[in-house]
Amino acid sequence: MPILIAVTTGLRRGEILGLRWHDIDLEARTLAVRQTVELSRAGLGSKEPKTPKSWRSIVIPPLLVDALRTHKLEQAKRRLELGPAYRDLDLVCAAADGGPRRIPTNSLGPSRRPWSEPACPMCVFTT
Repeated sequence: MPILIAVTTGLRRGEILGLRWHDIDLEARTLAVRQTVELSRAGLGSKEPKTPKSWRSIVIPPLLVDALRTHKLEQAKRRLELGPAYRDLDLVCAAADGGPRRIPTNSLGPSRRPWSEPACPMCVFTT
């Protein structure tokens, strides 16, 4: 899901990780960038976007809308399976337990696949 979001929206790594379900309107085909996630010495944390221009709404293509609907259902199933162990932070690109996840900054080669999608050796996420 992170790669599809990046390719179809141009969002930065931290914006993808900070994307919450309540930031997305699937019927209107829009998403709003309202927070980012970053790694600090204290661990992963969320914060507001850096500049006023970083706060924005983006129209999303039907391909992504369909994928997000499917992803939301899969995430709901995981939530039910894990029960109280699931950390419901409303994150679209959550870790398996619902908490925040990491996306490496380097190219995604075959040995560095953090997602179920095929590796993309030409994909590089920037901060």
